[in-house]
Amino acid sequence: MSKFAELGLEDNLLKAIEDMGFTSPSDVQEKAIPVLLEKDTDMVSLAQTGTGKTAAFGFPMLQKNRCRKPYHSGADTFSNKRTLFANYQRN
Repeated sequence: MSKFAELGLEDNLLKAIEDMGFTSPSDVQEKAIPVLLEKDTDMVSLAQTGTGKTAAFGFPMLQKNRCRKPYHSGADTFSNKRTLFANYQRN
C-alpha cells in the first residue's frame, strides 16, 4: 500500500483502495495520479483494458471533489467505453 500513499492520495482513499484489494498501482496509475492531483487539467491515457485507467482518473477526482456538489465536479458522467457500448447495443 505504500506505493499508493506515495502518489499523494489521502488516508480515506488509501483505506478504500486497500479494502478493494489493490496492493500496488499500475503503470498508468503511477503516472496519472500525481499529475491529476497536482493540476486541474485534462488528460488522455492510452493503455490496454484492465490496466487501471478508470482508477487512475477516478481516485484523484474523488479526492479533489469530495467537498463539492456533484454538478460542480466537472465529471458528471464517469463510465468506461465497454459499459457505454454494451448499453448502446441493448437499445
